[in-house]
Amino acid sequence: MKEFISGKTNKVVAIFLIMLLPRIITSLLLDYDYGLGAIIGVALTIPFMIYTDKTAVEKIKRNCKKTKVTVVMLVILMIFSVQFLLFFISAKVSELSPNPEWLTYANIISPILIAPVAEEVLFRWALTETCINEQTTKFKKGLFLFLMLIIWNFLHTKSLTSINIDVLLLGLLFYIIYFNSGNLLYCIVAHISANLFFVIASSPLQSYLIDFCKNNIVLVIDIIVLVLSSFWVLKKMTKLSDK
Repeated sequence: MKEFISGKTNKVVAIFLIMLLPRIITSLLLDYDYGLGAIIGVALTIPFMIYTDKTAVEKIKRNCKKTKVTVVMLVILMIFSVQFLLFFISAKVSELSPNPEWLTYANIISPILIAPVAEEVLFRWALTETCINEQTTKFKKGLFLFLMLIIWNFLHTKSLTSINIDVLLLGLLFYIIYFNSGNLLYCIVAHISANLFFVIASSPLQSYLIDFCKNNIVLVIDIIVLVLSSFWVLKKMTKLSDK
């Protein structure tokens, strides 16, 4: 078994199967699996990484121990600023309407709590630590990032032809956070914040956000907050990282 998964390609395939097969199986067996497939995937991926890559496990432990509350708050502020900017653009170029079924398990618990953990464990931790190391060239890192974002876009759009700019931008931002900090907790917090804003923006509060978008001064303030929070996040993360 260990010989089979010693190769990088085989290990990547194994990780994808471990994370995705439970989702496929539970979706076939249940009308709605309440995130059970994702939970099982995470529960299997972590022992798999412990078994195959103890270095990656120790690295993530060290970096998570360095987690700072100030950085967490800055990450939340940065992501909310990004999401508001994207919402502002959407409100200007298209008509938005609230989701009448926003207050459901599928729209709140699953995207805010389950999906961020499962997707960050898979994309930002397991796959990144498997494919990227100190000897990896910039070209290979760029190729890895390109391929992961394609898969990331496909899993969120369920299409190989359509591109969701918001999804790609947030995915790229999560990778930037991980590459600069090596801290999975920051990525999970960022992902939770992004999905939380989406839930708020699709709730009855949407009309109030649209009213904010009518004032361009709000946009200017949001951009300033985004630039400043991004600068301080990256600066503080780099100091704390063990990449």
